[in-house]
Amino acid sequence: KKERSDKKSLIRQRATSARSSTRVRSSTLSKSLSKKDEKGRRKHGALLHNTLLVDSLGMNSGVVSDVFVSEASDAFTEVSSRPDFVQSTKQEGFGEVSGNVVAFEYDSEFDDSFVAFLENNSPRAVVADFRGGAFQLNSYSSVLVVGDMGDLRSGNGGMEVVYNTSQVPVVKHLRKVKKDVAKLFDLRVWNEPIALDPGMLSRTKSVTSKYPLPQIALTGDTSEYLWYHASFQAPSNFDESDGDVLPPVLWLKIIGRAANVYSVFIDGFPVESVADETHSPSSQNQEIEHWVSLGRHAKSHVRTLAILSESLGVSNYPIFPNTAPSDFEKGVVYAEVKREDNDEILPFLTIKNADTVGDTWRMRVGLYGEQMRLFDPSQTKTSSTRWSSVEPKARVDGVTWVSAKFSMPSDWDRRKETVLLDASSMGRGHVWVNGHDLGRYWNLLRKDESLTQTQRFYVVPNEWLRLHAGDANEVVFAEIAGAFVDATIATSSMERVAPEEAESAAFAVTGGGQKACEF
Repeated sequence: KKERSDKKSLIRQRATSARSSTRVRSSTLSKSLSKKDEKGRRKHGALLHNTLLVDSLGMNSGVVSDVFVSEASDAFTEVSSRPDFVQSTKQEGFGEVSGNVVAFEYDSEFDDSFVAFLENNSPRAVVADFRGGAFQLNSYSSVLVVGDMGDLRSGNGGMEVVYNTSQVPVVKHLRKVKKDVAKLFDLRVWNEPIALDPGMLSRTKSVTSKYPLPQIALTGDTSEYLWYHASFQAPSNFDESDGDVLPPVLWLKIIGRAANVYSVFIDGFPVESVADETHSPSSQNQEIEHWVSLGRHAKSHVRTLAILSESLGVSNYPIFPNTAPSDFEKGVVYAEVKREDNDEILPFLTIKNADTVGDTWRMRVGLYGEQMRLFDPSQTKTSSTRWSSVEPKARVDGVTWVSAKFSMPSDWDRRKETVLLDASSMGRGHVWVNGHDLGRYWNLLRKDESLTQTQRFYVVPNEWLRLHAGDANEVVFAEIAGAFVDATIATSSMERVAPEEAESAAFAVTGGGQKACEF
């Protein structure tokens, strides 16, 4: 009790000293989300308007000292990620004026306590003014702050840094990965139908419109996918009898939202996927323009166009006041097919049996395999769906469902070893294990000199596994991007390492690498 009392007294002294002597401008926090959640807490997203470009100054405490603030205050500059307030700074070499410093705050419903995550998502060290306290945030780092509003109001301190991601201790044990512990077997595939037919439409939710409709308004939280269907007539002003005259190249223009992937199909065949990975948009529903070459097509056929929209989530930061996740639109905003030779826009054809006369677009919610619950082992066994057997490393293209099995080896120690799905051979999609949703996978490469995958291994909870001898576990992929099917099972465990390796791992994290070990 005495130790806790002394510690709290020291925290109050630090906070009081920093608040009374700092020369920084007071922080005006732009509350962008204020909503009670089901756990009885309120989440507030706040921009830290006072940030500072600093060098390594060796600060280890959560609240900055008087001397540090005095030396640093002249270099402060106000920045904000809201476009209306983004300003250029006179500080030479400082270009991260994009709201990279943010706070996520959680207030208690029952007393004055709160916790806050202060994040610096820029490659420069900064000092942030949060509720009267100055906090140093190293590059790509975050601190967890706990506090008490009553103590802050009374001048008795009230804030403490309890964790700092840039201060990683050197530990004696690191997580090690053992690859290829188990192979997948009994591989089967089923191709997601793209062409519309009455049977499919009767079992799926779809609507028609004269224009593409926003994705989240139709899908909600039921699926991250939405199909957009339309058709057009290929151009007809060329002579088919003249073999030397080719039809013009056609281009598809898509205007979509940030953090979205669009996979384009013509007559059911994959053409190309285009993506935007922006997770800090410049506007609430930022529009991104994409162009896809559709090649040359003969005049005598009506061509069917299908665009599969994949939502990659909404903005990481609550930077737009009074918004909720449902306020962010996803999907296709506008699309057109244009001739390359004369820029003529080809009209989309009206739909038969449309909801309204004259509609040209049909939006279909989710993957058809989701509607049929192909990820559910009980449904897989009783479904009339015709799966085709394939060999390991088989190539799949388009939207393909892949079902496989695996068994853990007899020497697997479930008390010490964590089971991992190694999806490095896969492309992009969604995966389920024994009917449980493991989430999205996407083998993007890191944008640094390593060019390694952003994530290769995915933890499979032991509670999901079938552990009895002879029991096979079932894994189902909804593969969207196309891949060679060669996923495997790995395990990881904590192992004692040499001091040199332990120090190297800690430096990898604190140095901004954010990669302590292979896992």
